[in-house]
Amino acid sequence: MNERCQTEAFHIQSGKRKIFSKAEKIDSFVGVWGMKRPRLSALAAGTIFIIQKDEDWSDGDWQHLARLCYEGIGLRTEEGYGQVRVWQCSQLAYAKTPAEERPARHKIKSKEAAKYARKIVAKKMREAVRLFAAEDVEQSRKYFPQDANHLFARLDSMLGERSAYCRSNLQSNLMAEKRGESTSLTRMLRNVEVHGKSLGELLENTPTALMPYNDRKREWQNVLSPEIHEALEDILEKPLEELKAAETLFYEYWHWFFRNGRKAEKMERWWEDE
Repeated sequence: MNERCQTEAFHIQSGKRKIFSKAEKIDSFVGVWGMKRPRLSALAAGTIFIIQKDEDWSDGDWQHLARLCYEGIGLRTEEGYGQVRVWQCSQLAYAKTPAEERPARHKIKSKEAAKYARKIVAKKMREAVRLFAAEDVEQSRKYFPQDANHLFARLDSMLGERSAYCRSNLQSNLMAEKRGESTSLTRMLRNVEVHGKSLGELLENTPTALMPYNDRKREWQNVLSPEIHEALEDILEKPLEELKAAETLFYEYWHWFFRNGRKAEKMERWWEDE
């Protein structure tokens, strides 16, 4: 590059911190030939270097510099490589970052916007309880029996599909199960603990507002961003606490608890086989 510049009576200024560059590898494939071209080293876009002249700059020098810029420097200029431009900047100074002034929040008045915002909140809450379920399985897996995989599959089947009746359906199935003699499922419901309560007590008697995912230690503030929390009063038709007690979250949490419980039991068995 310097050789090409010197033919035009100017050269790259030498010295410390006169060139700011980053190396880059250039690869390309020629479809006509059906083969790759040799990899070349190049200077990445954004590279800056200082050029100078021993004498004053003349109009002719500027014309030569402009031609050099547009003709390009180095290899494969016909493909667009080697393009340079003159950056004239007489003064550079560090600017102070202005203090961020948060603009006043505009209330959500559009019914359509509020509708989509509610969907976003509901999706975030479902994702949160899935994570809570995975965390709780890790805490409770020490209580799991050897046939936990089969028993969790049965509980997930009793839970059924996501609906407003999934909790009542599960409780009805569990009541029918308990009418008979003691089984491996009823023993697991007594012995497995989640947040200090037995699995049976949580599934049969505990209100949705007191489910493990609604524990006060849960960081719901981190699940929904501060901006969403501020907008909740504009978009929610029900209070957030009421939404946290919804049947959809009950289904989401226990469905994923049962699924993760099955996975945990399978992993435990795999390690024992190894």
